[in-house]
Amino acid sequence: MDTHPTDRTLGADAGDIESAETEPESDTSMSCAYDLAEQQHGVIGRFQLVDILGAGRADHLLRIGRLEPVVRGIWRVRGGAVLPEQPAFAAALRARPQGCVTGPVALGLYAVPGFVGA
Repeated sequence: MDTHPTDRTLGADAGDIESAETEPESDTSMSCAYDLAEQQHGVIGRFQLVDILGAGRADHLLRIGRLEPVVRGIWRVRGGAVLPEQPAFAAALRARPQGCVTGPVALGLYAVPGFVGA
């Protein structure tokens, strides 16, 4: 199946997990997952996906190539921009629940002159 990585449906093949057309809540769930990844600069934790979609659908997204691993348990949306702050967000997600983004990346996000993103 030829799908674009930014499509907000599962893009499931026949016989696999049902598509969003037959399950309206999955479209809403996928939208929530993509929105969360966007807030986290393109990365999302498996634990977050499991909370939103369930383990089967979360693993299905990796299997079909919609997501690609960054580090163990943390994925990025395939086809999205590779951003310099993604490793920092991946590390913070990996260190949950106490992880946070600090240092030059945080300063850049706050637009402090002289830091990436400023």
